[in-house]
Amino acid sequence: MLEQKALQIAHLIKAFGACMTASTTLEHIDKALDFNDLFDTYLIAYPEESAASIARHICRAISNSDELDHELYERILPDVLYVIGLSIKQDMELKESSRKSI
Repeated sequence: MLEQKALQIAHLIKAFGACMTASTTLEHIDKALDFNDLFDTYLIAYPEESAASIARHICRAISNSDELDHELYERILPDVLYVIGLSIKQDMELKESSRKSI
């Protein structure tokens, strides 16, 4: 079970990195949607987890330490929330545009 969870966390970290290094706005949104698909799956499997816990995992992966670097965490958490928000905003815009076309 822990191996599967660690693998999912690794995929989330990689997807987050891909989103944050995207070179165009369209690619950025596309990568945010990818991250959120993985994040949704992760939350279903581990409902006790949250955006804050993913930010902690990303922080630990960047700092290569088991200790939580609070300064780094405080910079990463808003980015995680931003990526999640991008996906939610994109979903809402798609739903709104489909309603207008009906």
